[in-house]
Amino acid sequence: MSAVLPLAVVPVMTRFPAALRLLLATAVLLPLLTSCSSSNLDGYDVSDIARFTLPYQRNVPSHPDSLRFVRVVEEDQTVGVATERSFESLARDWSVSRRDIGPATEALPVVDYATFWGMDLSLLSLEVEMGISALSKDRALELVEKRKNDVRSEIQIDVYWFERPTANTVPGPNAKGEIRVDDGTRYRATRSEYGPIRDSFLPDGSRVLYRRCTFYFDRIQDDKDILAGSETLRLDVRRFADPIEDTFIWSWEEAVEEAADRTARKTADGSER
Repeated sequence: MSAVLPLAVVPVMTRFPAALRLLLATAVLLPLLTSCSSSNLDGYDVSDIARFTLPYQRNVPSHPDSLRFVRVVEEDQTVGVATERSFESLARDWSVSRRDIGPATEALPVVDYATFWGMDLSLLSLEVEMGISALSKDRALELVEKRKNDVRSEIQIDVYWFERPTANTVPGPNAKGEIRVDDGTRYRATRSEYGPIRDSFLPDGSRVLYRRCTFYFDRIQDDKDILAGSETLRLDVRRFADPIEDTFIWSWEEAVEEAADRTARKTADGSER
């Protein structure tokens, strides 16, 4: 049964700027609306994903532009987000661990990982971040269209680095990121930001430190959408003063659903919404 999701504890992963992310990440929001007995929008800690054995090359469920697991549902006065997947499980589907080509070190109970913000995850996060089901219909639809346009115009990838609680620092500041798509062309990040060092507690009560670094890339490069018709994306991140790159790879199938939806909109009114 699909659920129109209520609000919950906000994870630290969002598409908002850093200052607002900090506010949302520490807020506990009350449930506002639910259309069935259970919610798929439980809060979680980043270590909940980092404790999984993540591949360094992920075959994700759909093209970043596709809406496979999430639907925007319009009612008379409101707009909801319907899904049969939890926010955590979708985030895990779009997350990969880094390919470790450096010298072996004592293993942490968590892995460094990166999350690619596709359309499914980005739209579902609107309910996590803002509770659009509690907003007016016009305002909610405005936010949905803005979020879709954000995904179509800019690639966002969050990288999470972990260290032991005794570490002096955690990577992030001055890290450089670039991506490659199918043909191997390299594109540098147009901007990046990093958050503060935070604690994360594991189920056994032990503690690790982590930091999130977010990289943004323009999708339109040399007058073309670099993800249009693509099937792979590789992110290479070079930490400050470290010659070794962290590599994360995603692959997918063609964006059938979103491409068809976009074509229908263009046919209807001659423009893309």
